[in-house]
Amino acid sequence: GMFANTCMRNGLKVFTKAEYPSLIRGGHNFLTITVDEENVYSHSNEVNLLIALDKLTVENHLDEVKGGIIYDTSSFTVELPEEILNFGIPLKKIAEEYGSVLYRNTVAIGAALRLIGLDLMELEKIITEKFSKKGQEIVDSNIKAAKAGYDFVKGRQFPFMFVRKETENRILINGNDAVVAGAVKAGCKF
Repeated sequence: GMFANTCMRNGLKVFTKAEYPSLIRGGHNFLTITVDEENVYSHSNEVNLLIALDKLTVENHLDEVKGGIIYDTSSFTVELPEEILNFGIPLKKIAEEYGSVLYRNTVAIGAALRLIGLDLMELEKIITEKFSKKGQEIVDSNIKAAKAGYDFVKGRQFPFMFVRKETENRILINGNDAVVAGAVKAGCKF
C-alpha cells in the first residue's frame, strides 16, 4: 500500500489487486500493483518487478517476471534465470540494523523506488503519516530503512523507469470505500 500511494503521489496512475486465499493450509497472499504514466484499467500477466519477502513468492511468480526480482538474501537463496535481473538485498539484516525485522518491506520499497526512478520524498511523507502515532523513533527508523534500501541499489540499471509528474487532486481508494463514498455523496444517511 505504501508503494502504491508513493507512486500515486508522484503523479503516476495506480491500480492494485490483493489476493488473500485461505491460509489455513499454507496459502500464499500477495498484492499486485500496476503503475503507469497513462491510465491503468486492468492488470497484465507480466510482472516487471517482483518484491519477494519469502522463497515461496519467487517460486509462485517466477514464470511471470519479465524484469527483475528484489528478494531477501539474508533469509533465503534462489537461482534466477539469466534474463531476470537479480536485485538480491539482505532485507532482514538491513531492517534489523534500524530496529526491527518488520522494516524489511520498507527497505524493499526504498530499493524499488530507486530502481523505477523515483525519489524518497513522498514515501517519507507517507511513513510519517502512517507511523506518527507510534512515535518519532518508529518514523525515523522506517525512513532510515527505506533510505538504506534506496542506497543499496544505487547504480543498478532497471529498464522500467518513471519520471515524477505534478499530481492532480487524486486519491487511491479501494472498491468498497468508493461505493460507500458514492452512497454518502448521493445522500445515503445510514
